[in-house]
Amino acid sequence: MILNGKYLSIRQLKPEDAYIIMEWYENTSFSFYKPFLKSLFPDIKALSDYINAHLQVNPPIQIEYLILDRKKEKPTGIVSIQDIDYINKKAELALWINKKPAGRQGIEALWCAVTHAFNDLGLEKLIFYVARNNHDFLKKLENHQWTPEAILKKELLLSDSSRLDIYRYAIFPEDIDLPFWQSIKKALNYTESC
Repeated sequence: MILNGKYLSIRQLKPEDAYIIMEWYENTSFSFYKPFLKSLFPDIKALSDYINAHLQVNPPIQIEYLILDRKKEKPTGIVSIQDIDYINKKAELALWINKKPAGRQGIEALWCAVTHAFNDLGLEKLIFYVARNNHDFLKKLENHQWTPEAILKKELLLSDSSRLDIYRYAIFPEDIDLPFWQSIKKALNYTESC
């Protein structure tokens, strides 16, 4: 499945994309996205097998999408809907963009994933986490009066052995009408989903 946006295309991650993920292992911020990947899947074959195994699960418990720059067709990040709970109709949302700030591509990838989860997968709650040191995004959330569901103290272990708090947020389908999402729709000039 491919979702086409204004600035990007999003397609499901394939085993042959493992080499891209391996390159991203070297970026320290990527470890926030999936901290276990590098240690459990240190080579292309192991990572390809991991991606393929997730593609075989039906219904899926994790869907990962490669984010491609629409003009250059170059991979710029990854977004996933993971730990899908079909009973309680909820999942976790994770996003990583290979540049700072994530800019319009990050915002558009977030919009596409959220609307896809609610409109196409029938989910009713998405949970996402923001590290305490992600000041720009936390400020954006704060400016729109978005409060975390929880603060998880010392949740992330960093490479220097220090620990970092993370904030847990939730998104519900009715939140799409809130100012935060309306500002995203306006910035992207969208009327509906991707």
